[in-house]
Amino acid sequence: MATDLAKHVNGVRIQAIYGGAGSADVRRQGATLRTRPDVLFCTPGRILDHLTNTLGFHLDHLEILVLDEADRLLDLGFKEEVSEIITRVPTSRQTVLFSATFNTKVEDLTNLSLKRPIRVRVNSTPDPDGLRTVSATGIQVAPRIIQEFIRIRPPMEPLRHPILLSLLCRTYKPSQMRTIAFFATKASCHRFMILAGLHGLPCTELHGGLSQTQRLQNLETFRTGRANLLLATDL
Repeated sequence: MATDLAKHVNGVRIQAIYGGAGSADVRRQGATLRTRPDVLFCTPGRILDHLTNTLGFHLDHLEILVLDEADRLLDLGFKEEVSEIITRVPTSRQTVLFSATFNTKVEDLTNLSLKRPIRVRVNSTPDPDGLRTVSATGIQVAPRIIQEFIRIRPPMEPLRHPILLSLLCRTYKPSQMRTIAFFATKASCHRFMILAGLHGLPCTELHGGLSQTQRLQNLETFRTGRANLLLATDL
């Protein structure tokens, strides 16, 4: 996102700060942060690490704090990091929080981070689970999503991966269209990577078991079409 935004904005210094980098990259990040970029895109853990350990870096002059995908940040266990960051930024800031769902966790974060908040719900309708579904007025976002389910009963559980492989080969045809398959664990993702490779499917993997360099290389492989099937965890 930082790279894409920088293409369209002149005179604004934009920097991405994230984990998974080696010690040399962390030092380079620290040197860049001390020059006070105008816009930072960052993960909670890494920016908090720099706030704690990078001499001369602080957020005392921060004007706007954006918490994107707040529900996902909380689901991934970043509540303490986000809460700590909030205590280290000026109270006079403007805070913008985006969330696809609005549950009690997000409500708690809202109370912690926002003052006299204005809630914007566009075309919101009740969900069966009591949450709200948000879509944008005047913008069609996947208006006809087709959701299909394959129920695998316990006796058939060992056939889960063969069934998925058959589905990808016969229905979605990765050789003709880009496909992303999500897995619950790094191990299952890698196992399927091996299985798909043995059957000649052009695929690549993306999960926390890979280094940051490997993840970026694999994403580039998928983006350029050298592999049309991306196997990933919710990383």
